[in-house]
This record gives sequence, C-alpha cells and structure tokens, in this order.
Amino acid sequence: MLGPRFSRAVCAGKGRRVAAGVSPLSADRGLDGRRRAHTSSANVVVVGGGVIGCSVAYHLAEAGVTDVVLLEQGKVSSGTTWHSAGLVGLPSKESALERRYIRYAIELYSKILPHDTGLSTGYRDCGSLVLAETADREHSLRRNFDSLKYAGDSPEWLTPEQIAERYPMINVTNLKGGLLTTQDGMVNPTSLTKAYVTAFISKGGTVLEDSEVISIGVSHNKVRKVITRQNEIACNAFVNAAGLWAPKIGMLSHPPARVPLQACQHTYLITEPFNVPKSLPVTRDLDARMYFREWNGGLLVGTFERDPRLCFIDGPPSDFQFSLFPPDVDHCIPMVERLLQRLNNAGDAKIREIVNGPESFTPDSRPLLGRVPKFWNYYIAAGLNSHGVMFSAGVGHDLARWIIQQDTPVGCNLWQFDVTRFIPEQSNRTYLRNRVIESLPSCYEIPYPMTEPRTGRRLLATPLYPRLEEQGAIFGESGGMERALFFAQHHQDYETLWDLCRRTFKKPGWFELVRNEYFATKQNVTIMELSSYCKFMIKGRSAAQFLSRMSYMDCDVAPGTTVHTGFLNPLGGLETDGKIFRISNNVFYMIGPTVQRARLRQILKEGLGNNRRDPKTCEVEDVSSQYVILNVVGPNAEAVLRRLTHEPLDSSNFRIMTGRVMEVGEASDVLVCRSTNCDEPGFMLHVPSEQAVGLYDSIMDSGRDFQISNAGFHVMRTLRVEKLYTLWGREFHRLDTPITLGRDAKLNLDDGREWVGKTGLKEQKELGILERCCSFQLEHHDMHNDVWCWGGEPVTAAADLSGGGELVGHVMAATCSYSLDKLVGVVRIRNPNTEQRDRSSLLKYIRESKFTVHIGAQQFPLKLSFYPIKLPLVTAAGGGQLFGKVSDIRI
Repeated sequence: MLGPRFSRAVCAGKGRRVAAGVSPLSADRGLDGRRRAHTSSANVVVVGGGVIGCSVAYHLAEAGVTDVVLLEQGKVSSGTTWHSAGLVGLPSKESALERRYIRYAIELYSKILPHDTGLSTGYRDCGSLVLAETADREHSLRRNFDSLKYAGDSPEWLTPEQIAERYPMINVTNLKGGLLTTQDGMVNPTSLTKAYVTAFISKGGTVLEDSEVISIGVSHNKVRKVITRQNEIACNAFVNAAGLWAPKIGMLSHPPARVPLQACQHTYLITEPFNVPKSLPVTRDLDARMYFREWNGGLLVGTFERDPRLCFIDGPPSDFQFSLFPPDVDHCIPMVERLLQRLNNAGDAKIREIVNGPESFTPDSRPLLGRVPKFWNYYIAAGLNSHGVMFSAGVGHDLARWIIQQDTPVGCNLWQFDVTRFIPEQSNRTYLRNRVIESLPSCYEIPYPMTEPRTGRRLLATPLYPRLEEQGAIFGESGGMERALFFAQHHQDYETLWDLCRRTFKKPGWFELVRNEYFATKQNVTIMELSSYCKFMIKGRSAAQFLSRMSYMDCDVAPGTTVHTGFLNPLGGLETDGKIFRISNNVFYMIGPTVQRARLRQILKEGLGNNRRDPKTCEVEDVSSQYVILNVVGPNAEAVLRRLTHEPLDSSNFRIMTGRVMEVGEASDVLVCRSTNCDEPGFMLHVPSEQAVGLYDSIMDSGRDFQISNAGFHVMRTLRVEKLYTLWGREFHRLDTPITLGRDAKLNLDDGREWVGKTGLKEQKELGILERCCSFQLEHHDMHNDVWCWGGEPVTAAADLSGGGELVGHVMAATCSYSLDKLVGVVRIRNPNTEQRDRSSLLKYIRESKFTVHIGAQQFPLKLSFYPIKLPLVTAAGGGQLFGKVSDIRI
C-alpha cells in the first residue's frame, strides 16, 4: 500500500528490472548480414538508436535524403528511451520554440506516423494539468496561460473548485488553481521508436544494430568516416545522437567534439490498478516536485527532486542499454508522502514497480542541437533533459533541415537549443557535476526573471574579480564568465544580501542599489567592467574586404573608426551583433555578445574558409581572455581620464565612434573608444589583461575627487533599454533584421558592395515591413507594488482593458527608468493589416491604436513610440553616493 504500510522494505522488494536486450524491430526490420557487410559508405551516418537518433534518421529520409545509415551499439530504443515516462507536453510553454515542438509532436505521433506505417505510437490526448500552490506559481502559470492563449492554443484556467469537480481524486485543499492544456498527452516510447524506424526503413534507410563506434575519422575539420567494430563507413555528414554516450562519442574524433552533459538518476514508480480514470490528465504538481499520469488503471508517479543523484561520472558502460539502477528508496518516500497529500484515494494503491534509470542533463536544462564548433559536417542532437520523447519530433525535423541546408534552418530561431551557446570550458566534468545538480531540479522551479545559477561558478573570471569582490560586487554569470551585476556597499550580512537577490516577479531587492548606480552614472561618473563580451582580432591584407563582405555595414573605413554592425543570414536576419574597430590598415578588433563567443568564432572561421583564396591574406584570433574592458561612463568621465593621459580627449579631437591606441596611466597599448554601449557620455577602454588591475586602480584614484563609483550590468541594461539599444540573444535574434530593428538609417543597399544578406534586405525593403521594434512606457502601473513586465509578455490591440483584442506583438525587454519612475522597454509590434507594408502605415497604426500588455492576470496600457523614450534632465537631487564594501556573494 502507499498508505501507512509503505516502507523501505516495500521499496526494496520492487522495481529492479533489467530488460532483455531485444530490439522492438527484431522480428520485422528486414536487415540481413549482407547489407551490413556491404555498407561501406553513406550520405549521412547517425549514431544512436534511441528516440532522438531514430527521429533524425526518419526526418532525413522523409526529406528525400538517400543513403542514411543509423548505427546503434545495442538494440534500437535502448539507453534512456525505453524507460521514459512518455509525457508529451511541458509545465512551462513560454518559449515559442517549445510550443512549436509540442504541436508538431502531437501531429506526428497521433496522425502522420500511424498513417504512414500502420503502427500505433500509443499516443493518447489526455491533456495536461499544472497545479499552483503558491501565489508566485499561480502568476507564473498565468503568464503561460497568456502565451498559450495568444499563440492559438485553447488553455483553461481552473479554480480549485473546478479542479475538484472535474477530477475528484485530486485534493485541492492548498491549491490556488491550475492550468489545463487539452492538446497535450502521452505516448509509448518503444512504439514511437518502432514507428520512426519502420518509416525510415521504408524510405530506404539502413539500421545497423550491435554496431559500436570505436573511432571517427576527421580530415580538414570534416568527418570523413565512421569506424565500428565491424566495418568502416565513409560519410558526408555525421550526427551524434548517442544520448548518455554522446560525450564518449565526442571524444572519438580528433579534435574532439566536447559535449556538455552529465547523467543523473531519475526515479518514478508504477502502481497496481486502483480505478484511476483514463480521463485524468498528465498532472504536474510543481511545488510538490512531482508528476503523475494514468497507467493501465493505476498511476505512474515521478519526481524532479532537489537533491538529484549523479551517475556515470566517467561515462556509462557500453552494455548499460536496457538496464536500471536499484530502486532509490530515499527519493521514493518523500514523493509518496506528497502523493498521499495530493490524491484522495492514493492510500489504497499498491506499488507494482519502481523504475530508477539514467537521464542526461545539460548546464541550463536545454537540449544540445546543431553543428558542432570546429567542424563543417558534425552535428549533435543530445542532452534532452528527460524531454527526449516529447522533443524528438521537433529536434529530428529541425536537425534534418539543418543538415540539408548546411546552416540553421531558414525561418527558425533555434538559439536556445544551439550547441554553440556553450564554450569548451563548460564541458569540464567537475563543472558539469556541480552545475547539473542545480539544473535538474530547476525544471520544476518557478521561472523567476533574471535568476543566476549558484553552482559551477568562477569557471571564468578576469583579473579584476578580486578587486571588484572587495568593492562589494554581486556577481552573475553569462557564457561561463563572472560579471558584476551591481554593488552592495552598505550591506554586511549574508541574510540581507540574499534578500537583495530574492526571486520575485515584482520590484527586485536590488532596486535602490541600482537606482544609486543609475544616478551616479547620469550625474557624475562610474566605472563598469564589461569584459564578458567576446573579442576577436581579424588581421591580414584582405581583412577589410573580408569583414565588408560579412557585414551589412562597410568596414573598409579609416583607421581609428568604430562600426556598429552585424553579420546576416541570406534572408537578412541578424546572426550576430557587435562593434568592429579598425586599428590599422590590416588589423581589426571586434566585440560581440557574451553568449556568442563560440558561435561568432564559428561564423568568422567559416566565413574565412568559404571565401578566402590565399590562406595568408586574413586570419581570425579569439582574444576574449587577452583583454579586459573598462567602461568609464558619465559627464565626468572625460575629466577623470584626462588626468591619466597626454592625449586630447575633448569631443573636437576625439569624436564619437572613434578610438585610438594610447597610454593610460601606466598601462600601454590601451584601445580607447569614445562609445559606451549605453549611449551615455564616456569611453570604453580595452586593456591587456595583465595591466587591468593597475589601470582600474589608477582610474579609481583619479576619480576620487569626482566621487567615482562602481556600477554593474543591471544599470548598463537599464541605460541601454531606455535608448532602444537592444542586444542579440537577449532582446532580438536571427529572425530580426536591421530594418525591423530600426537600424537602417545608415544602411546603403546601393553601395556597390556584395555582402551576405544584401539580397534578403533588398527584398524586404521592396516588399515592405509589417513589424517594427518600438519603445514603450507602461501606463497606470504601480511600479512599487504591481508585478513587473520582464520580457516575453503578449501585447494586444484593443479598445479597452477587458483582456480581449488581437495579438500584435510581444515585449522584448523591460526595465525601470529611474528618471521617469516607471517601467519602460522595447516591444515588437506587427501591423495586422497585411495590405499596408509601408513605414508610414505602420507608424500611423502605432500612433492611432491602443495597446495592452498582459502580465499574468493583469493588463496595463502601453504608450508606444518609434523612437527612444524622451527622458527628463537629471538633477543632483535624484542621485546618491555609495561607500563601503561587502563580502562577495554570487547569485
């Protein structure tokens, strides 16, 4: 029983199961030894016969790719697939990519595969219900409700009384409500895998089981062949979809393909039948950290515990294919106790089986998808974080298109899953062990805005880290790099500090501290370290031509000039964003988004490899760790730096968006640029790392008479969002163009240059645009008591605040404007009248329409503008001074 008689003895006697290593295709897969012996070449080789590898192979064949070989070291559906819980649907669906994957999975599993193969996948559309026990959880789910509603789904918000009426077995005593999604469901993982493979074989694909890969042959950054224990297979493209074994497969090539994932144990139990209705939706009680679904008249109950158990620290053995770990009694008992509290009749159930198997997790709990850095034809689909079954359809579909197009699929924004979001250092095994202990339970945590990981920290830090630590820095992390978010000089105890970093949807605990930094920057002078930006040197006699061919702005400018630009895809979408400074005729220095270090390196290297004729004419070097960036910002920035250099710094001799290499204090070869990335007066100093501490101290000494103070990335974000200054990967992505972002004022489409994306932008210009990024102010909103707008909220056009209206956009970024004492931000607005594509019609629509933003259960009017918000002149009365220091804390 699950009631009082549930004990360790009950657990110990149940659940140990080692399935026979039999493929679900053993009887009818139609393979024979002769085919194996003659398989010496293939167009694409996919390694991994789990649900992900089978989906990739199926979608390649479905798209018309011939001669695809699927290799599996054991039997198809082994690894983590066979013991999956089979859920199709997510507790959080604010991501458009995740919503698209779930929709496609439902269509594929319920209609397409059964029609094409005559086989059932076991899909059942029982719906899903996510419960809320706390006010913050309710707000989070109501945000999801808005996202689903305006994305075309039909969600329902149920009160506790409605939940009890529809599903009497659920105890609603402590519930605030629940989010019901009727389209979600469940599937049989083994049946799904069989359907994938059956369809794949029917389209000419080859499946080779018992084929363990022992080596991957690489030449000139291309996979040329895959070597198994039986034979060698030459190939044009290679896919690592080996799941738990993906890191091991990654190490079989030279250079290795580093795969940042770590396996953990995942436990669920299955009960004997006790009249559980099939109509019960897949139910997730996130605050109790458990999920349950109907299983043959009983229940399957699983958990995403706060203290996960790591496994396979040195990688899984090859023969761990249809095996499980012994039942984890310690993790089962709390789960059962919570189940007894949530279900009215669970005490009468008997445990039939306890399943404790491995699942692989990534540092941020998102999949690894795409082309591996340093390779031309090596792709990965792994690290599904226990979501492999539900994501297999979308992952297979998009990766197949990626392979065929040899680039990110046109019209898709896959950045949140792109493997290049990680740098090689994040594949360190100790780092992964530390971080995954946090990332696994985060699947069920409330998704508060602007949260920072607490584990795996100090992976990368600049020489200034100890100095900023002494000054009271509260550190965050981006792309593996530590960076100061704000400074807490007056607070000495850890309880107070953690309160500053508390997780909330309302006004954050650091509000007043960042306010002080804001006015110190506006009125006086602050220093910000921005070293987390990635940095590259591009050198050679054809460097100017190379960058001008890659960039939508002409980079063949006079030495000493800075160009704000980006690299585009063929449709004109921005693949990256940054600034390029021409140091001399043949030397350029580029900075880009922190999270794009690996991606930007890949773009530059591949652009060079695709276009250069003479390998000696241009080269690219990643210098991210070689330079520290110090941003000296504010009306007194020039006065502070004037004491440290003999060079003239006045605006007549040192114009905006120019720079020069000079001595500053005792530091030599400092690249000083008159731009601050937040459109405030000041200078950005790029100093060799070994001289950074000395220069920082010199600037602080020079600024003492001006009461210089430190500032962090939070105030930097506020200052730039006020100016409609957006960043790639945070506010916009590869589907946005310079035209839709409003960056086309200096864009010259008739300059005689040929550059990537020019044709796409010309077509967009001729066709006209329906959407544009605008600035906004939130009206009738109490910034100190109401929930905040944080980004991603839907925006509708309606005559009132009734909650109706047509979806016309989403918030891209929001922040507090301390000058206005209200929330402001950036919103992407689309004109629903597709017949009016000219700029004036869009501007008229924005001026004449009434817009509403939906923040959970609340709605607020928006005041929009094509242009940056007009800010009042800041007076001394608004500022404040910060002194003292505090112990370091990282959030």
